Amino acid sequence: MQPISHGNEPAILLVREGADLPPDLLTETALFLPGWRVVKNFDNYAIRQRMRAAEWRFLQLRCSKETRVMGRARREILRRGVARMLAELKGRKFNSLEITVLASKSFLGVMFLNVAMNLRHFQRNAAI
Repeated sequence: MQPISHGNEPAILLVREGADLPPDLLTETALFLPGWRVVKNFDNYAIRQRMRAAEWRFLQLRCSKETRVMGRARREILRRGVARMLAELKGRKFNSLEITVLASKSFLGVMFLNVAMNLRHFQRNAAI
């Protein structure tokens, strides 16, 4: 199941700090949550092309989650929603995740976000 953004908002890719990745795959990242970095200018197609050239895979795992969060500052609301979903996934093996804001509404200065998360995993191609 692939989440669809209702506001033409691009997906956000988070990568676990210390994840085993092909060299020079991600050029710019920034801290998002402790242990997780956000990929700036995420381009799914470009990453897939680089992965293929490096003989790596970018898997989408079978687990997806959604949550609704509210607050005043969008960035903090998004972080809180992602942290809540990550807390539910303790013990799962994955090194990245794709976040999509499904809906964004505001009422009396309070913002409501519906956020979806798909688990992803970078790994080397296994020899066949």
